[in-house]
Amino acid sequence: MRVADTYFSLGLEFDNGHRLPEDSRLIESEPLLFSSFYNLPCAGMSLAELNGIAAHFPLIVNLYPKSFLLLSLALEESVSRLFTELLSLVQAQEGLAVPNLTPAVCRKHLPFFVEKSLRETNISSWAHVLDIVNYENLFLDVARPLIGRSPATADLCRLHEQLPLRHESTVATNFEWNIADIISDLKNGIYQENYEKEASIIVAFQKEGGIELTEINEFGCDLLQLSNGSMAFEEIVGILHKKYGQDMDSKDFQTECATALAQLIELGTIVSRPEFGIKADMLL
Repeated sequence: MRVADTYFSLGLEFDNGHRLPEDSRLIESEPLLFSSFYNLPCAGMSLAELNGIAAHFPLIVNLYPKSFLLLSLALEESVSRLFTELLSLVQAQEGLAVPNLTPAVCRKHLPFFVEKSLRETNISSWAHVLDIVNYENLFLDVARPLIGRSPATADLCRLHEQLPLRHESTVATNFEWNIADIISDLKNGIYQENYEKEASIIVAFQKEGGIELTEINEFGCDLLQLSNGSMAFEEIVGILHKKYGQDMDSKDFQTECATALAQLIELGTIVSRPEFGIKADMLL
């Protein structure tokens, strides 16, 4: 951050932090030609605040662009001002001498900052902004490095292939609003203050070097969560039947579960294909 009459921003300093007198005379003799050498004060913010924005705001642009845009619209406040408030909150809660922002720190503090900002403003609209924060959190949660599963002993029965197992990066999140519709509106430049509540579930997972998201129903979400590599397909069907299949014949319900499992396998959220307990033709 440039606080002295240096030659360049974050650049060279001479003569105890100032320019050489002869250089200053040259710059002042042709102010239009050497205008880039002037430290012009900003009426809106201090140098420290401007430096904080320059150093850390790209993180928000990359990780939380939708959340910050909607919060700015909801509070009718500039994005830069909201960001400096976030930096101050993080600095205070983390006990930092100077502001510092990382993806993990954003993940930790931004949901509280958004909720606090909306609550203190006492506005009745824009309640879906918190869901957008959770939606953008999904990308951070799923993007974490994967930890390869290495069995402690030889798996002679190949149980990891026989038991349904979801992809280790898979994260399912419940939303109060139809998040897919809201994201579609944002992509088309539509910024609504209110939406009808419509619960939805989004599943995110790593696939082919990127992150894929898809909407899933409650039944599919429960099937996905139960596919943790510790239960056979029949056990999973039995658990799901108590909740979803009481009015169905057990064989018909098993077929429904097989079809759903096949869809999850094709999608990539289930990484092991059961070799028993489910007929091959039921997965086609």
